[in-house]
Amino acid sequence: MAQVYKTIIVTAALVSSLIAQEIIEKPENTTVTVGSELTLTCEVSSPDKAIFMWKEFITNPIGGDIFVVQPGNYPEGELNDPSKYEIRDTFDLHIKEVVTRDGGRYSCELFAGSKGAAEIIVLDQPRMMIPDMVEGGEIQMSCAINYGGPRTDETPEEHVPHLRMEFDGSVIEDAVEERTEGAPGSEYQEHAIKLTLNMTATAAYNGKNISCIASTVKPPFELKVSEVVDVKYKVRDIAIAPNNEYFYVGETLNCSASGNPEPDYRWTPIRSNGPITVDGPILTINEKMAGVRNEWRCQATNNVHTIESIETEVEFEIETDQGPGDSASRFQLQSSLAVFLLILTYLLK
Repeated sequence: MAQVYKTIIVTAALVSSLIAQEIIEKPENTTVTVGSELTLTCEVSSPDKAIFMWKEFITNPIGGDIFVVQPGNYPEGELNDPSKYEIRDTFDLHIKEVVTRDGGRYSCELFAGSKGAAEIIVLDQPRMMIPDMVEGGEIQMSCAINYGGPRTDETPEEHVPHLRMEFDGSVIEDAVEERTEGAPGSEYQEHAIKLTLNMTATAAYNGKNISCIASTVKPPFELKVSEVVDVKYKVRDIAIAPNNEYFYVGETLNCSASGNPEPDYRWTPIRSNGPITVDGPILTINEKMAGVRNEWRCQATNNVHTIESIETEVEFEIETDQGPGDSASRFQLQSSLAVFLLILTYLLK
C-alpha cells in the first residue's frame, strides 16, 4: 500500500510540475508570400520539464501534430516532416519555403497547460489581366490573387487579405470585388479574390501605371505588382519648333506629334533648293536651301487599325552670312539693339 501511495505522490508531483509550466512568448499572426521562410516563436518557462507540442489546424480540424517532446527526451522530439519543418532555438517552429497550403492556424501547446495560437496568411503573387487597348474601346481589366489561410470567419478582420487597384497611386473605386472562400482539410482549396474594372480606353491613360495590391492591416503587409498602360491612339497635336523667321546653315527645325505607336515623320519641300524629302523629325538647314524663301511641310503618320496622317507647314528665310549664335541668340541681340535705339532716341530729344 505504501508503494501505491508513493506512486500516487510521484505522479501527482509530475502532473503538478507539468501544469506549472507556462508559455511566456506566443507566436504572432503573420502574413508572408509564397516561397518565404517562416519562423513561429514559442518560449516555455521550463522547457526541460514540459510536454510540448506544435499543432496545425489545416489538414486536421482538431489539430495535427507537427512536433512533440517529452521531458524524458528533451531537447529531442518527434518531428513528423523534417523536410518541411525544423525546430530552432528550443521550441521555435521553422517552416521551409511556404506555399499557400501552409496558410492556416498553428498552435504551440503544453500538456494540461497554456496554448499560443497564430493565423498564417500565405499570399501568392497578384496577377493582372490587361487586354490590348485602343482609344475609345470598351475593355475589361482585372486584378486577382490566391492565398492560403484559415476560414475567413475564423480570421481576425484586420488579418483578412484585401485587394485594391490603383491608377497612378489613386485607388480605383469602381472595381467590383468577387471572393471565393477556401476550404482547409484533405481537399485543400485556396482562397481567391478578384477585382474587375470595366472602362473606356482613352489616350490620357497611356503611359500611366496601374497597380494590383494585396494587403493585410494587422500585421501590416503589402504585395504589389504594376504595369504600364499601353493605349493605342491616332496621331495628333503636330507642331514645328522653333518657329523663327530666319535660320542659319546648320540650325535645325524639329517636328513633333503625339500618338501611339510613335509617329513616323517626313519633311517635304513646297518651295526650296534643298533635298526632295527628309525622313525623320529633324530638318537641318544646309547651304543648298539658300536663295529662296523656304516653305516646308511636315507630315506625321501612325497606324492604329488604319494609317492616319496629319501635317503642318512652315516658312522661313536662310541667312547665308553666319551671325553670332543661333536664331534664339540672334533674336535676343536684335531685341537688345531695338531697345538701345529707343533709349538713345529718347535721350537725344
